[in-house]
Amino acid sequence: PALQGRVLELGFGTGHAQLALANRPAVAGLDASPQMAAIAAARLRRGGFQPRLVRGLAQALPFPAAAFDTVLATFPAEYILDPATHDEIRRVLAPGGRLVIVPLAQLDDSPYAALVDLVYRLTLQASPRHATELAGSQLQIAGMRFTRRWVSVGGSRALMLVGTTDG
Repeated sequence: PALQGRVLELGFGTGHAQLALANRPAVAGLDASPQMAAIAAARLRRGGFQPRLVRGLAQALPFPAAAFDTVLATFPAEYILDPATHDEIRRVLAPGGRLVIVPLAQLDDSPYAALVDLVYRLTLQASPRHATELAGSQLQIAGMRFTRRWVSVGGSRALMLVGTTDG
């Protein structure tokens, strides 16, 4: 429900979100990796869909201004912190558009989740399950106001940050 209208996914990776969104009429994806593009395109074709994927950088989006209603970034890399990316996101979003970022996900309480926590403790690292309260608290992108909410997905949950433009 957070993804409205024309959607651009930044960093589509292996194409799982692209496949989930493939029935929508106006979805595109951008990724810098030729390997990810090949994997995602093959996944979409196996699902019976024509890939709408572009290779490029989030800091120089090859799309016209106001071309999208939603920009999605799932588990984004450092590019999401780059001011040039912020400028490009703002440029390609239509007035009233939104930026949806899913910075992390975690397993719900289960024996497997407990095992993952144990592995983190044994390697002297903090488990991502216990480091989520600060996620998104300092996020500022192109003057957007962000709301945070957890969304259940199967046996896990994902943190979703939704930023809105004025418009």
